[in-house]
Parts: sequence; structure tokens; C-alpha cells
Amino acid sequence: MRKQRWLLVLAGLGILCVLTLCMGLSVSRAEGDDERERACFLASYQQELAKNYDGAITSLAGVPDSYLAQLRLGWLHYMKGNYASALTAYASAIKKCPDSIEARLGDLLPLLAKEDHPAVEKVAQQILGVDSVNYLASLRLAYSLRLQKKNDQALEVLDRMVKRYPTDTSLRIEQALNYTAKGQRETALPLYNGVLLLDPYNATAKPYADAAGKAVRENFSKSYTCEGAKDYTGALAAIANMPKSYLVELRRGWLCYLKGEYPEAVTHYRAAIDTMPTSTEAKLGSLLPMLAAQDYTETVVMARKVLADDKENYLANLRLAYALRLQKETKQAAAILERLVQHYPTDVSLLTEQGLVAQANEDHDAAVQIFNKVLMLDPTNETAKAQLGIK
Repeated sequence: MRKQRWLLVLAGLGILCVLTLCMGLSVSRAEGDDERERACFLASYQQELAKNYDGAITSLAGVPDSYLAQLRLGWLHYMKGNYASALTAYASAIKKCPDSIEARLGDLLPLLAKEDHPAVEKVAQQILGVDSVNYLASLRLAYSLRLQKKNDQALEVLDRMVKRYPTDTSLRIEQALNYTAKGQRETALPLYNGVLLLDPYNATAKPYADAAGKAVRENFSKSYTCEGAKDYTGALAAIANMPKSYLVELRRGWLCYLKGEYPEAVTHYRAAIDTMPTSTEAKLGSLLPMLAAQDYTETVVMARKVLADDKENYLANLRLAYALRLQKETKQAAAILERLVQHYPTDVSLLTEQGLVAQANEDHDAAVQIFNKVLMLDPTNETAKAQLGIK
């Protein structure tokens, strides 16, 4: 429930392609070529861990030009602070994979760092033209608009997102900062204090703490502390006497899910949805106990409710495909994943599910190819290793 602030989210798109040397994978290219490429990527990753970005970039010198290589170079140049080179690499990745959303989200990082706000708006709108309520594109666009003092436009973007993600602290902080910039302190104060319920140590919101809400904040803080200690009973007890509200029901749903009480979790999530029908986050949350309880029929129904509002929603599509596969509706699952992978070509979760669906459809050659790609991105992936017979 507690989200990291937008600056941490902003840095979250680094595509760290951890590659292995000794997998012995079945690949279409010559085995020696494959091993050399994995060695280059592994060396690049190790250099990045040491914050030697020049070394990480140089390690890729022998890698064939590809979408994946350019995506990684874009990230590494951004981390190095060489924004012009980062933009060149991201542009090359987009050219190689025009439907990629992940490459455009990456492109926003150096653009924001350069404070090239017109370009930020252009790229963000390209993403939103495909996925109209994409979370990261909306958040980064709103941030850019605020820095340009276009507060009303920023708030329009944020209002559209907050009704879908009411407890997202990054969105709420941006809202509060825009109202503060407009001189509307009385509107901003409840937003700052709402953030403190979700993130009691939020440095931006803390100066605006309202003494009247101290007891409520302490109850939530105690609940978070208990959750951190995996004392889910204690976490629930800390908010047991609080009046029913969207936030309380959402938290109870999450805690019951963690506790393994799946029917109770679904009940609380549904109560949250009843309180705030536009909430995407509550619907997505309810999918977790439904899947855990293997109630795939209800999972499909709820996922499609999310997609009726946001057809490109990543989590709803991924969880829908998973439920359809387990219902043996693998053709439907394959179609969903094929579309989504075009937007996120290096997403390991999507690729793993796509490989399992291909296997279920008895398209074994495609499955091998997909699982090999998974292992190129995540060499410890147990599902891919098991499917390829690698110990």
C-alpha cells in the first residue's frame, strides 16, 4: 500500500540484463556466439553494480545491435549522466520496436533530467495515446507540467489517476504540491495528511502534519510495524476499531491476503470497491486472494472489469492471462500476452507466462525460444530453467 516517492519510481525502469556464462541453452544462433553475448552482458551488469558505467558500456561493445542492447545502453548512459547519448540509444530502441512502451518510459528519464519539458510532454502523450491511463507516463507528465507551472493541466492528469489509485502516495504528493503552488493551502493540507497515513515518514508531507490526525496516524503506523514483523494479526488489530472507510477496507483486504484468509480478503476488497467504484487498485488487489484461492472464474470477471476502464493495464492483463491458462483457455491467453509483450518486450513476467502458454498450446519451439530469452534476462528464473531441463 505504501508507495515509494516518485523519484524512486522514476529510476525503476533500468533494464538490468543479468546474463549467465554456463547455461548450455538451446538457441537458434551458434552456441559460441550466444556465450560471447551473455559474457558481454554479464560483464556489463557487474560493472554497473560497481557504478562503473563507462565499463558497463564498454562491455557491450561486442554485442550485436539489437533492441535489448540499445535499451540497456540508454539506461547506462542515463545513469552516467550522458543524457544526449541516452536519448540516442532510446531512440534507436524505439525505432527497432515501435510499439514499445517501456522504451518510451525509459526515454522520459533523460528528457526529465535535461528539463526538456516539451519533449517530455510529446513522449508521454505518445504513451498515453496507446495506454490512456499509464501510471508512469501520467506521473512523469504531471511532474513536468508542475515544473512548468502548468498546475491546472497537471491536476487534470493527476485527478484522472487518483480516482483509480486513491492511496498512491506519489500521485497524492504531486497533487498537494500543485495545490500548494496555486496558493490553495487548505486544499493541499488534507492531501499531505492523507499521505502520512500511508507513509508516516514522508519527508515532503511531514511538515504539514495535522495534530488532530495524530491518533489515526499512530494506529496505521503500528499496523505497518506489525506487518513488517509479519505479525498480520497484530497489524489487523491496530486498525480494528477504526471506522469503515475505503483505506481501512483496502488495508484489511491486503492483510487478510498476507495472513492466508482469502475469502475474508476478497470481502474487504469488495467493500473498498463498493466505497470507491472507480478504484483500479482495489480491483487489482482483489485479484491476489482470488488467484491464491484458485478462483479463476472470479479472477477473470474482476480482471475484465479493470480492462473495461483501462484495456492496456499491465497487471490486469497479466493476471487475466494466468487465470485463462489455468482454465485451459490458452488461445485467449496467448492473444493477450502477444499484444502486451509488444509494449514490454523485456518483461520477464510476461515472457515467462507467454512461454508457459506456448507450452500448453504445444508450440514447443516457440516455448524454448521464449524461455531462452527469459534466461538471458533472468538467469536464475526457476520456471524457465525447469521448462528447459536446466538444473
